[in-house]
Amino acid sequence: MSLRRPHQEPQPFQAQPTSPELLKKVETSIIREAKQEEKNLKHVVKDLGTTEKGVNKAHKSADKAETMLSKAEKNEHQTLKNLNRAENNHDRAVANVHSAQNDMQMRTREFTKAQQVLESKKAQVEAAIKDHDNHTAQRNAKLAALRGPESNNEAAKVVAEATGARASAAGPTVA
Repeated sequence: MSLRRPHQEPQPFQAQPTSPELLKKVETSIIREAKQEEKNLKHVVKDLGTTEKGVNKAHKSADKAETMLSKAEKNEHQTLKNLNRAENNHDRAVANVHSAQNDMQMRTREFTKAQQVLESKKAQVEAAIKDHDNHTAQRNAKLAALRGPESNNEAAKVVAEATGARASAAGPTVA
């Protein structure tokens, strides 16, 4: 047979009649334990409050970061639109420059051709004036020969010789 006792649940602390010194020590120990537990509880509650504040601050910071991201994306989108618009304007400006260069080259060729035509026509007019003057002199000589020696004056001439007047009537010369 075993002398074991059946398992008993620990009983709450029960004061047993002991000496007053022992009672004082136990009482002091219990009070100290209660104070320490109260101190730990205050510390844990304070730590919970600090953690909650940190969580709230982190949440606000995350919301602010999300707002900043949204603004940055919007700004990037607007900048991309502006860039596309600027590239389009640049492409148009380049096309206008090429068009203006082609127009200038065409007009320069037209001017050169017109200048050549003008020079050619001036030469034709000068040749025509020279031929006309020669023909007029010949006609006047024939008329003078037909009318005889007494018709040396201007009245005997059919056409007055005005080579200088004709040259000025032909227009200004362009060099």
